[in-house]
Amino acid sequence: MATDVYKLLSAIHKRPVMYLGEPSLWLLASFLFGYISALETNEIEIEENPSFRGFQSWVVMKLQSNEGNVVWNYLLVKSCNGDAEKAFEKFFVYLEEFKDKKEKILVSVQLPLASTPKTEKVLRSDGRYYRESLVCLVQIVEYAGAEGAFVRCIGADGKLKDERYSFSFELALEYAEMLYGVRKEDWKLTEK
Repeated sequence: MATDVYKLLSAIHKRPVMYLGEPSLWLLASFLFGYISALETNEIEIEENPSFRGFQSWVVMKLQSNEGNVVWNYLLVKSCNGDAEKAFEKFFVYLEEFKDKKEKILVSVQLPLASTPKTEKVLRSDGRYYRESLVCLVQIVEYAGAEGAFVRCIGADGKLKDERYSFSFELALEYAEMLYGVRKEDWKLTEK
């Protein structure tokens, strides 16, 4: 069984009162976080292309925010001067742009390297940590019409594990070194 997050979001956008009680980004975010958490907890596959995990970085880039660790719903409401209904509409504008983005992979590297860790510490939803194999493809990408660059990690299963926005390619290289231990000389230029 699989479920499509984007179909659900489309239905919510068409009839927010039915799903949320009113069109509010606070209510949408609470609903969505709970929904995704329930799917993951019950190991139900989430169909999403592109992965919704990358939406956080997309909002940071769109708002040119230096608050990358602040969750997308707070950033959007703040950008609408606290108006959760305006932020609700802005969310769907950004979501459509996010779904339609065209990527260009600039550089990539397969982990682990001899110089990088073999595992990473991951926080579970129950608050405990566990070690996970750090076998992933790390890429720095640009999206058409977007400023800056994105560092992303694609797991061995081919799914997006993480994506972070940087204001420039140079900062993305530094960020990848900080996050994954990838040095500048480790990168492979992507064929054009």
